[in-house]
Amino acid sequence: MSQQKGHSKEEVMLQCGEKKAICRCLKSKNMPFCDGSHREEGEGIMPIIVFCEDSK
Repeated sequence: MSQQKGHSKEEVMLQCGEKKAICRCLKSKNMPFCDGSHREEGEGIMPIIVFCEDSK
């Protein structure tokens, strides 16, 4: 996976049952999490939703 200049890779830890939105527009003030900044741009870039579900 390539890395954009000026941005570092982040590791996100999830608890089972937890869901997070990961920013893809690179405009979030809460990186690596989405803060809704993509809505202002109108570029159609949506966050990646990651979740952990209990396998029981």
